[in-house]
Amino acid sequence: MNEQSKTPDSDRLLSKDELAERWGITRRTLEKWQKAGKGPRRTVLGTNRVMYSLAEVIRYEQQATEKKDGAR
Repeated sequence: MNEQSKTPDSDRLLSKDELAERWGITRRTLEKWQKAGKGPRRTVLGTNRVMYSLAEVIRYEQQATEKKDGAR
């Protein structure tokens, strides 16, 4: 992504709680999905702080929507 195509939020990181709220699920469900290898790519900060790039979350949501629409 070049500097011109970046939006102010493109580098924003979401916490587990923020992503769970965005998707209307519990943090525990999100953690189960993580263990199962589901969901967007995550970033681990320090030894155990898991964060999600907003750009990755949006990409994952778009892919999931495309798959869902293709299944009809």
